[in-house]
Amino acid sequence: MGDGDQQDNQFGAAAARTPNFGYLLVYEPLLMYYGAAAETNVFTDPNTAMMKCRQFGETLTELMFATFGIPGMPDKQFKRLNVLLDQGALPQRVHTWFDSVRLIGNKATHHGYADQRQALLLVRACYEMGAWYHRTVDPTSSAPPPFVPPQPPQDRPAPATAAEAEASNELLALLQAYHAELVEMRLKVDEQTAMAAAEAAAQRAATQEILRTVRGQAELIRLVQGLSSQVSDLQKRLSDRASAAENIDSGVRDKLLTQARLASRPPLNEAQVRRVIDRMLTAGWAVQDVADTDLYARQGVAIREVTTARGRADYLLYIDARLVGVIEAKREGTSLTGVDQQSERYAHDLTAGQRLAAWRTPLPFRYESTSVETHFANSLDPVVRPRRVFSFHQPTTLARWMREAENEPEAPTLRARFRRMPELATDGLRPAQIEAIEGLEKSLAEDRPRALIQMATGAGKTFTVVTESYRLLEYAGVKRVLFLVDRNNLGEQAESEYTNFTVPDQRPAAREGRTEVSNR
Repeated sequence: MGDGDQQDNQFGAAAARTPNFGYLLVYEPLLMYYGAAAETNVFTDPNTAMMKCRQFGETLTELMFATFGIPGMPDKQFKRLNVLLDQGALPQRVHTWFDSVRLIGNKATHHGYADQRQALLLVRACYEMGAWYHRTVDPTSSAPPPFVPPQPPQDRPAPATAAEAEASNELLALLQAYHAELVEMRLKVDEQTAMAAAEAAAQRAATQEILRTVRGQAELIRLVQGLSSQVSDLQKRLSDRASAAENIDSGVRDKLLTQARLASRPPLNEAQVRRVIDRMLTAGWAVQDVADTDLYARQGVAIREVTTARGRADYLLYIDARLVGVIEAKREGTSLTGVDQQSERYAHDLTAGQRLAAWRTPLPFRYESTSVETHFANSLDPVVRPRRVFSFHQPTTLARWMREAENEPEAPTLRARFRRMPELATDGLRPAQIEAIEGLEKSLAEDRPRALIQMATGAGKTFTVVTESYRLLEYAGVKRVLFLVDRNNLGEQAESEYTNFTVPDQRPAAREGRTEVSNR
């Protein structure tokens, strides 16, 4: 076995033992080494841990100069960080992590500063920096492993003073917070598992991970110490590579800069997604647990974690005490393509009691959400197809749609009414205007979300839009039409056209109260 193979095996063995930094080995062995050295010294030698964090930050900074192709790397870390910030390679939030590691690491290096809680915070900052780099350079790969907090030795001496007791309590609170976060990251809720059971399983998984890390601590320390003789050569190699960095293709660099910005916020786990969805729903809905169900609390009630005939729905939606819809929540980063089949299954497979409470079966209003992206489908539409929406609809909106469906069962939705538009009265319209209106209505009837009408100057574009606005308001039942202009005189022209528009029975639309123009 050659020296290179032996070195790879040594680094690989250490990477397999460090829970928070092992995956960084493929990018740069020094990142794994400094991260592991820091996390193994948090409680036994916090000064060394903070100095290793400082070296981790400096190593990752050099790697970024090479990755982003930024020539002329300065010799001081704060100058390097400023260059990366100015170039857009370091988002402001990530720059804050790097700068904190630099400042506190300098304090540890030059003034002997040692504090266990601060060392733990710096290790966590290094973890976030490494995870950000991973998401930046390889956004399609699997997510970094969750942060497993280093654990203090069981034979720690008891605090001797009130100040030491206070510091110990603060450290314990931080460790408990990290443990709770690890439990959340391990939470996996599926349609067959109750939330309480899923939380218990996540608690067990998190505890096992921490125990496994504690049991492997001594071996990791031994492996890290064995690698120390190779660090200087690796450091020189990386520094030479970063100093010789040259500009890369502008398209590649722009893509990296975009990914760096997007990667600055870690994706939400499933528990976090559900909390955000709860907040989104509180804008109009009463959000309740099954045990506290009160369907008359508000017009719209969302019940969490409800068992249906075919599994557990994340939320069931009620309007005026009638069951009308379902929400399926997924962790951020999950593709919602295909998730509609799961929400559709819940909408169809209801218990006997749920069927009695349902407005219609299957339930018509179906959502899938990661809290960042939300899809919606209405089974009353002629073609049921999920579409992206900004957020969950207000209960008043769903109640209106229900009334419209009951009043006009042959065309229960807007998309259904698009298919039943009456023939266009062409009197007074030019051929180009007729073609534009009929083409737009054909596109709407085919459920196409966007259409572009291109007409020559002087062809009567404003009157075309006013005519179509009238038809949409009168026959399709739309509630409002946005006519957007970029100059005041065009707004005045549009207002005049709307005000003086004469409907087919020769009565001015504005006088009948059918058209209201707000010129803002």
